[in-house]
Amino acid sequence: MVGIYVSDHPLSPYSALLERAADMEIADLADEEKAKDGRNIAIAGLVTSMNVRVSKAGNNFATLTVEDMTGSVDCVMWAKALEPVRSWLEEDKIVKLRGKLERSDRGVQVIAYECEPLQLEGEGGGPRGPVALAVRVRSDRFSSDTMAKLSAIFDNYPGAQPVTLFIEQADGRKFRAELPLGVNVASQELLRQVEELVGPGACKLT
Repeated sequence: MVGIYVSDHPLSPYSALLERAADMEIADLADEEKAKDGRNIAIAGLVTSMNVRVSKAGNNFATLTVEDMTGSVDCVMWAKALEPVRSWLEEDKIVKLRGKLERSDRGVQVIAYECEPLQLEGEGGGPRGPVALAVRVRSDRFSSDTMAKLSAIFDNYPGAQPVTLFIEQADGRKFRAELPLGVNVASQELLRQVEELVGPGACKLT
């Protein structure tokens, strides 16, 4: 509809990494035999949403959603667990999370007590720098003309890093598409031109 190709799940390149980091897939949390209430578990995936709130006691806590290639789960991180990671934890981070599984009439959630970023592996198995460019565009600023101009910018800065486009709806929903191209995320001019077109803060390196 928008003239772009929607690819496989964005976590596909990291499936082996996620499998090593977690002791179960998120889809398995629905199985009461595999994932009993109160069990301590380790999951790994992409933080797709995060909100920091204040409890009645005046302490910060976070509610977040973590997604792997099999599903997603809601998590709660109380102040003691949140404070050590608050400086870096945000949406679109790939993390390993340890916590206690909790079942209730509202469904399954994880009470997280530990969280760490997963180092995405480059050649030779070592950590590397940014591996992708995420571009966020509000739906009221997106059109076929915008897409054509974005494509022209990307074509001028070819490279190895993939581009993910997020079109954000007014109600908070996001349309995610993997573009069939690669760019050079080291180019500040690329980032400047994209943000000049669709808005400041639109670019994020992941």
